[in-house]
Amino acid sequence: MYKWNFAPRGLALLWIHPKYQDSIHPPVTSHKQFSPRLQDRFCIQGCREDVPPIMGPAVIDYYEQLGGMDTIMKYNSDLAEWAADMLSKAWGTEKLVLPDGMRCPGMHCIAVPDTEKTRSYIATCDGGTCIDLMFDLQDQHNVNCGMKLFMGKMWARISVHVYHHEEDFYKLRDAVKALLKLDS
Repeated sequence: MYKWNFAPRGLALLWIHPKYQDSIHPPVTSHKQFSPRLQDRFCIQGCREDVPPIMGPAVIDYYEQLGGMDTIMKYNSDLAEWAADMLSKAWGTEKLVLPDGMRCPGMHCIAVPDTEKTRSYIATCDGGTCIDLMFDLQDQHNVNCGMKLFMGKMWARISVHVYHHEEDFYKLRDAVKALLKLDS
């Protein structure tokens, strides 16, 4: 539930068929490790933070208040498509085209303009991640965006969720233009 459902780290749901519950034990043992009840065996995990499991019902309520999966995915997909179109037009580049079955809703890759500055960033990419450009975006413009080297080009990998708005992508557009010294 962490990440996509707005939950604290460590919150997940696991359903185990009753037939197998007796054989399931947590990796961290504690004083209830031999309890006959599955829930008791996982209840107290030494010094681990207990807030995530307590938050479970509130996380589910909040997710439903936002409209549930269909509403959230539609918002994310629509905004990602709009942002990718706007960025590719503003930068004069293309979007990475993927078959529908390979696309993740709410994500897109847009080619970063090929400039001398872009090539200097590409020269420092490590394992396909262009960390120097990512750091400069963060440090100089307070913008966070994944930058990946793929097929000889640098790509901005945008990922949209319900807390993103159009203004976030205008800010990314302008930050990349400023760092790469593109005409406005």
